[in-house]
Amino acid sequence: MAKGQKALAVRQSRDQRKLFLVIGIITAIKLMLIPNIQDAMNGSPSGAWLGSDGETYKAAAEALHEDGIFSKSSLLMYFAPGYPVFLSILQFLAGNLVFVFTSLIQTLLYSYSIFFLGQQLLKTKFKKITFPFTVIALLNPTLSLSSLVIGYESLVASLFIFALSLLILDLTTAESKLSYSPLLISSVLLGITVWLSPRMILPGVLFLLSWVYIKNKFKKNLLATLLVIVIFLGFQASIIIRNEIATGNFLSQSSLGTLAVMGAGPNATGTYTDKDTGIVCDTEELSPSQASNKKLNCAIKWYTENPDQGLVLLWKKSYYLWSPWFGPLYGGTMARNPYLIFHPIKSNITTQSQLDLVMGILGQLVSWVWILGGWLLLMVGFRSLFKSGGLQKVIGNVTLMLIISNWLTVLVVQGDNRYRIPFMPFSLFLQLCGYMTVRRFKHLN
Repeated sequence: MAKGQKALAVRQSRDQRKLFLVIGIITAIKLMLIPNIQDAMNGSPSGAWLGSDGETYKAAAEALHEDGIFSKSSLLMYFAPGYPVFLSILQFLAGNLVFVFTSLIQTLLYSYSIFFLGQQLLKTKFKKITFPFTVIALLNPTLSLSSLVIGYESLVASLFIFALSLLILDLTTAESKLSYSPLLISSVLLGITVWLSPRMILPGVLFLLSWVYIKNKFKKNLLATLLVIVIFLGFQASIIIRNEIATGNFLSQSSLGTLAVMGAGPNATGTYTDKDTGIVCDTEELSPSQASNKKLNCAIKWYTENPDQGLVLLWKKSYYLWSPWFGPLYGGTMARNPYLIFHPIKSNITTQSQLDLVMGILGQLVSWVWILGGWLLLMVGFRSLFKSGGLQKVIGNVTLMLIISNWLTVLVVQGDNRYRIPFMPFSLFLQLCGYMTVRRFKHLN
């Protein structure tokens, strides 16, 4: 028995070194990109690409830098203040090199989160897919390069990966050694994601409640359970309190109502557009908090009064969320996606006829294969894990829950493939499990 345990420890140590080497090489390559990223306006080195709301985050961070956490800037109320706070702290520490340090920290955090998850997976029956998943997660162009973009998406993805890793660590370690520490740490990490994007409150609270149920089915140590939820919800409350003190508006972010009415109504497209779509909701002479609440109510009212049109619109939002990064079904605010710089199709289009071909029937067919094929692999992967039982079933349930809960939050506003980035590591994981299942079935036949 002692020899067997020693051999197992040696193999695990070897696998972890191999994992560290693979991640280290890929991360080093990404870090070498940072000095070569140029400002799109003047061509000078910037250290990071601006995301879709990059200028807004930059301006909000400068407002925080000048006025403090209770700055009255409307930008800190329109969007969540978490990412501007992150930028303002780095601006205080790094000065003009703030974008360089942002890319550096986001990249290292994302790589380490993948490494930490890989370490936990190596201790389970997922060992065979650990290295393929690690490589895919680090080489997926949009997901990986998002760590070099001024935007919250990469940070949210990293923090949720850490939380899933801590769950696996908790379930594979003797309870007497860890107790509730991983759960409490995760409540803080997921609370930070709410500061970065309040949409994360649904996946975050469902993840923590699932963890508590798995651990003790809500019956054991009720105090720890309540503490975890209070810590998590405290981050959402702190956003509201900040906005109340700074501007007198009791809300987390005013953009929710605006996006909700933009994504509802007979003229809505299901995704973001700068045209006059959505429904008309009179908010004249209302405060920002009252206006946001009324717009949200207007959107809900339209869906209840127009269920058929509403279902069609929700379908459109769903496929736009999962749409390719380029093509006729593309939907969202990812025009600044760094991947598009070297996208194998987009970067090689040189004539109008080529563009017409890509945006025509053939392009639509390929796009639908992408979307429906991704959903199919995801469900095959989940079914495989569910049937396996044990820890595999738990991880399958949790990852699918994170995907679906994120999906549901998008239906409130509008379909945007940028919203897919925070949960992409989990969809890629299930899709890889699905691919391995299909491949194994094919070999058996």
